[in-house]
Amino acid sequence: MFRGLRLRSIFLLSMLTVVVLLSATYALIAYHIRKQDMIPAVDARLIRAGHVARTLVGRGYHNRIIDKTSVAQKDFERIMAAYEDLGREWGLDSIGSVMELDGKIVITSATHSVLTNWNSDCATFLAVPMNPAIYRQALTTMRPEFVTTRNPTGLTRMVLLPEWDGKHRKFLFAISTRLTEFDELLYQALKSSCPIALLLTILFGTLSLVLDQFVTRPLARMSAALERIEKGQLDSPLGNGGTRELQMLADSFARVLQKVRRQFEFLR
Repeated sequence: MFRGLRLRSIFLLSMLTVVVLLSATYALIAYHIRKQDMIPAVDARLIRAGHVARTLVGRGYHNRIIDKTSVAQKDFERIMAAYEDLGREWGLDSIGSVMELDGKIVITSATHSVLTNWNSDCATFLAVPMNPAIYRQALTTMRPEFVTTRNPTGLTRMVLLPEWDGKHRKFLFAISTRLTEFDELLYQALKSSCPIALLLTILFGTLSLVLDQFVTRPLARMSAALERIEKGQLDSPLGNGGTRELQMLADSFARVLQKVRRQFEFLR
């Protein structure tokens, strides 16, 4: 793999790999730690929003749902408007509720896809949601559940709060928020790893200079001298310097070369 490369080049490539890996590891660890600190605050806000959403629809709202005529369109829109006011005030992405009705999961309240745009898409009353499977687990266990997903708009955190209505039917409130601050958090973590990368670069750069001074250059001088000796220039100096091991190697070559010279003198 490294055949034909100089020792210094191999060390520099290894140094670059280590710097990148250590910096990335530091950034990911810092991001993970800070994210774990922020998640509880986000979850608490989502749960509080769920309790407010329950108040906005009223406790008997789901009890009276039987078919599409159970809730008038103006009541559905009134709840939608109240949800969206809450969402804009609390920085939420969506608020809604679903219900198990006749074996299907259907939407019982919702917001527009864009809270600030009343003309954006919005689910209709008792329509089947695009991804009903996301609610299945919470409606099975009837326990609050948090779900983190990534969609084209970014990272999203959702809480699912299941309940029973007065007719012992299952429904839940679903509240989500975009974790835009997490993307900024990752950027800050990567940014904070830059000083670490710079420090490691300086450290390994200094080690590279030391390696070049005490290993690479002495080896290069010795290699050049051996090439001259191979061509018959037996008086070529092998040089000195470098580490103790390199100096011992040079001394050993010098002793061998001295014996070769004596043999030539004897043959003459």
